[in-house]
Amino acid sequence: MLTAIGALALFIVISSALLYLFIPKWYHIAAERGNTDVQVMLGMMYRDGRRVPQDEAKAAQWFQKAAENGNADAQLLLGVMYLLGRVVNRDQQAGCDLLHASAEQGRTDAIELYNDFCAAGNADTPNDELEKRLHDAMNIWSNRVQQKIDQPPPVVGLTFGRP
Repeated sequence: MLTAIGALALFIVISSALLYLFIPKWYHIAAERGNTDVQVMLGMMYRDGRRVPQDEAKAAQWFQKAAENGNADAQLLLGVMYLLGRVVNRDQQAGCDLLHASAEQGRTDAIELYNDFCAAGNADTPNDELEKRLHDAMNIWSNRVQQKIDQPPPVVGLTFGRP
């Protein structure tokens, strides 16, 4: 016979499993509705293969959508992808333009990367140290956003309806 505590524990386990399974679906709904923060998180999920199959091309598409709508994080991430030639064709001008747009919004890491790569003229002639810094910047940001990915938006109905 199932006790009240046992029933509660079972409910929590089942609820957590369902929540884990449906987070990608919720994020897709929010991203399609124009929420740029969720577009970035969904892009990171695809980039890293977290809760969805890894697909860097889809990640770049989500970053592009968010960047076009002025999201500084997406501009930074997509700019780094262009500078590295990762998934997208290597394009120093597009990468520097995106880093500059992100930097103009106050992203300190974008300011540093822009100054080191673009303003200093290093974007055309990357070296191992600069490439490592770009990879490190993307990985550090990826780790920061992981905590957000693990949490569904607090009020699903309200959050998803607003960009």
